[in-house]
Parts: sequence; C-alpha cells; structure tokens
Amino acid sequence: SIARTDGVKCAIAVTDEVSVLGVNSRAELAAAESRFQDRMRALGPGGVLALTVFRRDELRTVEVTLSEPPVEVAWLEPVPDPTPAQQAAFQAWTGAALP
Repeated sequence: SIARTDGVKCAIAVTDEVSVLGVNSRAELAAAESRFQDRMRALGPGGVLALTVFRRDELRTVEVTLSEPPVEVAWLEPVPDPTPAQQAAFQAWTGAALP
C-alpha cells in the first residue's frame, strides 16, 4: 500500500491514469509489473517511490512513501448444525462439501 507522511493513504487519485510506455505484449507488461513489484519490495516500508501519472491531462511525477502491507486475516469456523443452505453456500464458495 502507498502512504504519504501526512497520513494520507494514497498520493494517487482514482482519476489518475498510470501508463506503461513501450510495452508491446502481455509478456512485456507482466515483466514490467514484476520489476515494479521487485522494486517496491527492495525499497520496503518507508521507501520513497517516484511515480509518473497523468492527472487532468497533465503528466506529473508524485513521490509516495511505501507503507507496510495491510494485514489480511480470515478464517472459517463451522457452526454446530449447519442448515442445508449453509452447506450449499460453503460448497458453492469452496468447491468442497462441508466436512
């Protein structure tokens, strides 16, 4: 995730257009994305990244400070006596029968 020092979570607006120039195929785009992810990992939390974006048809470079990735934790906990609807929902979601 991207955070600025003033506490704002993102220096990039929803209306900004981030363009990758010089990409001729999906493979090149995947490689460019991989290099970008590697760069962000190398910089780590607190690292400053310069991004060039189009904002209101103007090319701008914004500096953003990388933050820690958000903690995303989820788990499933069975209920003692699941209804047929709960069993069906579990199977539809996971592709497996409820144990």
